[in-house]
Amino acid sequence: MAANKHIEIWLAPVADTTLLVPYRISLRTMSGDIVVSARQLTMRERERQQSVR
Repeated sequence: MAANKHIEIWLAPVADTTLLVPYRISLRTMSGDIVVSARQLTMRERERQQSVR
């Protein structure tokens, strides 16, 4: 897996912050392609304030 050149990571901005979060990861394995996607991101106010610093 370390030499896998078929990896994609999509980043999405979190509103009102400078934070980017991965929301889709796609990679090729020996058995086929796998895609992992976020359905929801929940951020508490404390984490949101810390990401703005």
